[in-house]
Amino acid sequence: MGVLSCIVLLMLKCKTLMPLICTIPPPAAALKRDSRPLGKPQLHRIQVLVDANIAEALPITRLASELGMSPSHFSHRFKAALGITPHLFVLRRKMWKAAQLLAEESRSLEEVAGQVGFSNMRHFRRQFRRHIGRRPSELYPGAPAGPADDRLQRNCKGSNDLHLLAD
Repeated sequence: MGVLSCIVLLMLKCKTLMPLICTIPPPAAALKRDSRPLGKPQLHRIQVLVDANIAEALPITRLASELGMSPSHFSHRFKAALGITPHLFVLRRKMWKAAQLLAEESRSLEEVAGQVGFSNMRHFRRQFRRHIGRRPSELYPGAPAGPADDRLQRNCKGSNDLHLLAD
C-alpha cells in the first residue's frame, strides 16, 4: 500500500468520524469545576481520617483521594465549606488534640508533641501558641486559667467549622 493510499484512507476515516467529533463538548465545558462546598458527610469523613491519623503527616493528596477528588478541586470545595484550608484544618485538629492531652493527662510536652505528629519541639510550641493562644506548659492540670482560654474556645469551637472542631 502506497503513501497516497494511506492518506486517502485516513481522510475517509476522518470524514466518518467528523460528526462524532463535532458532538463532543469543548474542553472548558466538559471540565467545568464543581464549586459547591463539601457536604457534611464528606467533611465528617475527612475529620475521621484526620483524627485517626493525627500523628501522621496528612498531605492534601491523601485527603483528596479519600473523597475521590483531585487535590486542587478538593482544596477549593473544602475552603468553600469551612472558610479555611485543609492544611489549617489538620493543624487545628492536631493542636486541639494536643491541648486535650495536656489538660487531661500528665505527659511530657515531647510525648504529646510526638502523639500529634511533631518531632521539632520549637515548631510545636510556636504552632501551639499561635493556634491555642497559650504556651503548652500552661495547659497542664492545675495551671491557672487566663484570657487565652477564650481564644482556645474561639479557635477550636467558635468558627464556621463549629460542627467539626467540637469533640
